[in-house]
Amino acid sequence: MACVHIIPIVLMLASTQSLAELSPQNTHNYILEPNVLTLECSLKTPNATWYKDSVKLHNNSNGYIMKSFGNNPWIHSLTKTNTSVNDTGKYRCATAAKSFSYNVVIFKVITHDIVIASKEPALIKCDLQNLDKDQVQDFYWIKNRTILTKRPELKGRYTVHKDNYTLEIPKAKRRDAGPYFCVFSINKRDFSINVNMNMAPWIESMEKSRNLVQTDKLHLECHVESYPFSTVYWKKDNETFKNDASNRVFTNNNRTLIIYDLQFSDKGEYTCVATNIVNTTSMTVLVRVKDKLAALWPFLGIVAEVVILCIIIFICEKRRSKDMEDEYENAGQQSMPNATDHKGKDEIRQRNVRT
Repeated sequence: MACVHIIPIVLMLASTQSLAELSPQNTHNYILEPNVLTLECSLKTPNATWYKDSVKLHNNSNGYIMKSFGNNPWIHSLTKTNTSVNDTGKYRCATAAKSFSYNVVIFKVITHDIVIASKEPALIKCDLQNLDKDQVQDFYWIKNRTILTKRPELKGRYTVHKDNYTLEIPKAKRRDAGPYFCVFSINKRDFSINVNMNMAPWIESMEKSRNLVQTDKLHLECHVESYPFSTVYWKKDNETFKNDASNRVFTNNNRTLIIYDLQFSDKGEYTCVATNIVNTTSMTVLVRVKDKLAALWPFLGIVAEVVILCIIIFICEKRRSKDMEDEYENAGQQSMPNATDHKGKDEIRQRNVRT
């Protein structure tokens, strides 16, 4: 359920001047609930009576406090803290010979904070009560003490509806989150009331993993956007990571984590957790820690593979050469009797020819 906020703005009507100069009779005095009501009148007598709508008021009754001080003239004051719309009426400071009247209007403005999301519509409203619209001379919105018409990031992206005192942003952005104030100009005074556009924490994308070497420095940044301000803390392997070691440093409201002289025990999953009144968001980075000689091992592995391959090739070639020599020797021994047979056959052929 949205929270209802009624933001006080103090409107002091007190003065050491004469009452007639401060607030002439039948003048309307506007006070925003629940601010303090203070009225004073200056008379030449130490005795005065206060009335509200012709009903006599008593000191320390119904929240009213009456005081008198000074000496010719005497200042008679009427004060009430934590006012409400029920305190609206005609007040009178009177003696037997003289009286001064004040028309007091207590009004209130009800607001509802909202939660915005990127690219979604946002609408905030100030609900004015116990005051006619024709008594409002002007109405506008400000953000961070700057009127919206002078904020370039909102140019052309919002609409102010003065008929129902609303501010509409059709497609909100993350940067639109923050405190806004609706301002009513009444009887030449400005009354501003706070309305918040809240946003759940949003964490900028981080690397999914980091590969580091032993004794390196680990530097993790957690960039968070939110309103209201988020509380940030870190977890390591799902357990709260505390600054309980000399080589750990947390800075920038815990948004930066630095670990010097990284060791194998520092490897694991590091999670940045951001939380505010709206929600909680987190993002995790896997940190791997390698040995100092980690870069050398692949090279040594390649060298070992080449050496082993050369040995295998050498052995294979050696065996192949020996097998070929054996084949040649066997082939030579088998060719000798064949040559004798051919010679005998040639002699027989020659004899036959002669015959």
